[in-house]
Amino acid sequence: MEEQLLQDVSDAVTRVFDAIDTDGPDQAQSIRSLTWVMSPATIVHARTGDPSLLRRTHDAMTRFVDSAVAQDGSMRPLLASFRELPPFCEAYEYLKSQDQLDSQTRSRTDALIAASADSHLGSTDWGAQNRATVDAAGFYAVADSIPDHPHASRWRGYGDALIEDSWGRWSIEDASIYGPFWLFYLITASEGLGCEEEFLEKVTTRYYFEQYSRLLMPNGMLPDWGDGDWTHMWTWYAAVMVRAAGHCTRTDYMYFARRLFETHRQMGMDGNDVVGYSPVGMGTGDDLYSLATALRWMGQDPPPEAVPYSLVASEEVVDDLVSKKIAYRNDRAFALLNYRDAGPYGRYQREYQNQQLFAFEEMPHHGHADENSLVMLMEGDTVLLADGGYRRTSHDGWRADLYHNRLVARLGWPNDHEMMPYLQGNPQYLPVRTEKIHFGTFGSLDYSRTRLYDDDRGYTGDRVVLFVPATGMVVIVDTVKIDREGPKSFTNMWHPDGILAQGDF
Repeated sequence: MEEQLLQDVSDAVTRVFDAIDTDGPDQAQSIRSLTWVMSPATIVHARTGDPSLLRRTHDAMTRFVDSAVAQDGSMRPLLASFRELPPFCEAYEYLKSQDQLDSQTRSRTDALIAASADSHLGSTDWGAQNRATVDAAGFYAVADSIPDHPHASRWRGYGDALIEDSWGRWSIEDASIYGPFWLFYLITASEGLGCEEEFLEKVTTRYYFEQYSRLLMPNGMLPDWGDGDWTHMWTWYAAVMVRAAGHCTRTDYMYFARRLFETHRQMGMDGNDVVGYSPVGMGTGDDLYSLATALRWMGQDPPPEAVPYSLVASEEVVDDLVSKKIAYRNDRAFALLNYRDAGPYGRYQREYQNQQLFAFEEMPHHGHADENSLVMLMEGDTVLLADGGYRRTSHDGWRADLYHNRLVARLGWPNDHEMMPYLQGNPQYLPVRTEKIHFGTFGSLDYSRTRLYDDDRGYTGDRVVLFVPATGMVVIVDTVKIDREGPKSFTNMWHPDGILAQGDF
């Protein structure tokens, strides 16, 4: 993996540098995209020592900084997206260490970084969620790059405040795409703090490493749940698990990262729609940066050789308090039940998200109303059933319960006898509580019972899942106990996109 990764990152960097050397209508956009490319270029140079690559990285930095000069000579905050600040500052620090920048370029770059940081002081986000750790990593990167700036202590103070909610704590995001963002930038923030060893030893950090490793599907991909897309998140998981493998000396973690890398690389090179690769090679956006960072971590703390591990038995994914997921599997079939509720923590942070986000179908933060939903069912390489994700359809309110494979309830009933419009008429998320009642494997049959308490609608619902390992057959039984009188409607939904497209409803 390491040798292939080095070659792919190098080729991607070269493609971008060739593009900015070519006059044309896309040149300005190519220069603007350099924030994701220059740090990978320095990572490759640290490996190869190629003098031409160092020169081209210097030229790229100079052109990017020059593009930020306004007509009055001031520097515009081109790095308004805070995910761009850490990679930009990493490249800047490397070029300074190589004595590649003259005094004018350094002065302009300092001003650009400061303007970008100050532009974000009034619009940052907080809580144990990805945007807060992204912002914290950005503020730390800025303070480290220009430590003598008058605002440096303020930037570092912002970083300290933002990281507090996540440091050694649980994420409030039950969303497959945002978990690795959150953890990736926590790791880079810990590097900026000089506390990486302490952070990597946290129980919560080790917990998420283990959770990720237990979710690998038979086809070498990961399921998605909440906000996410199972073809668009793998580079961040791979990077985080490379760091985990090196620090924890875990051969299985390295296998997890390698399997993700090899599977998605091949899919992209074959022309499938996955982030990270296409037939021309590795992508050149944040996917390049995340994979290049994996390469940097391989050199910093070399991981052990990958040793395959087998996931062929049903299991609870780590625990029934934070993860609240159960995987059913044999050597070909895979099903994932997500019974995760919001959880009894992060209340103030979730209330903040409720107040400031226009996403009333969302389980804060970035979650869906997918409690007790079967979020994935596959046999071999064939996906039989899926939900979650960022919908690629025009459905309104796609985070709502009716777009998930679960029992859906409403107060009252549709007078016109058409259920779908009635369900769609009230997609607002209502908090519920869930718990595991039973889980067991009995050789010929795997069994679970999970319970959902809906106090707003006045019912308790149990979902029983039976999985036959010998055949991969899944049987689901939903039961309802009415806790409060009054008219109620119930329907058992199975990802309805294909049915709706037929126009029968």
